[in-house]
Amino acid sequence: MTKVAPPAQNQRFEDGSLIWLAGKQYPLRLTKKEAKGLVFRESVGFELSAREQKFAAERLTAFYREHTRQAVSKLAARYAKQWGLQINEIRVTSAKRRWGSCSRRNTLNFSLRLAMVPPEALEYVVAHELAHTRHHNHSSAFWAFLGQILPDYETQRRWLRQNGLKLPDF
Repeated sequence: MTKVAPPAQNQRFEDGSLIWLAGKQYPLRLTKKEAKGLVFRESVGFELSAREQKFAAERLTAFYREHTRQAVSKLAARYAKQWGLQINEIRVTSAKRRWGSCSRRNTLNFSLRLAMVPPEALEYVVAHELAHTRHHNHSSAFWAFLGQILPDYETQRRWLRQNGLKLPDF
């Protein structure tokens, strides 16, 4: 019998609500400022105009998409150069259950939800998908190559399996 994972909790967007970024939680501050969009400062957390509160989920999605795009692109470029791997394109998706994927044409797809996970877990997903540009399967050769790219990948893989479904939906 398969065990059903508990449903993810919904992200709340009230003053003081906590929002995940890079494996840490930061408070949301609703301000009277008229700035459009969600702003993040590590020393303060997230700030959003109170007038924008009804659009908070959209603003967070856009923020996570850009954060993920930048983090993934930087890592992918570094690993591709180091290991002589070819990437056709990088896309950031809204996938909720899949962290990443690699097409036959070496188009890499990454979930914007990666913005919530610790940097080491994000790095694992990038390395995993890049390994697929050489081995388009989960053969022993794939896992051996991934181990060369990222020797401690099993720790991060385990973290994602244990914690990924616990991260909030928004």
